[in-house]
Amino acid sequence: MAEQATRGYKRKFISFDALLQNPNFALEECINLVKATEGPEGKEKSIKYTNSPRNHDSLSEAASFIDKGLKRQQALTTDDALTAINKSRIIKLSALAEKVYNAILANLADDLEMSRSLDELRPGVTELAA
Repeated sequence: MAEQATRGYKRKFISFDALLQNPNFALEECINLVKATEGPEGKEKSIKYTNSPRNHDSLSEAASFIDKGLKRQQALTTDDALTAINKSRIIKLSALAEKVYNAILANLADDLEMSRSLDELRPGVTELAA
C-alpha cells in the first residue's frame, strides 16, 4: 500500500542490508534524490553542497552512525508460535512477503516495472486479508 500511495513521486528504495553494507552510497543516493526534486535555485545549493570537502566529511560522519551491528532482528518461527495462529496463513504471508521483497529488488532501476510486478501480487494480499 505504501508503494502504491507513493507512485508518481520521486522515490528511492534502499534495502536495509544495502544501507548497512555501504552507508555512504545509500546516503549519497538519498541526496541525489533530493537534488533531483529541487528547483533551479535548490540545485545550485546542492552542487555547492556536494562539491564542498566539508560536506563530504559531514556525509562520512553521518554514515559513521550506521553500524552493521544494528541488524539484530532475526525471524524466528517455532512450532509453538505457529500453533497459536493459523500455520498455513503464516506460511502464505511469509511467501508473499518474500515475493514483494524480490519484486522490489529486481526492479530498483525501473519504477514502472516495479509497480507492475507489485500489482500482480495484489490478489495475494487481498486473499490473505480476507
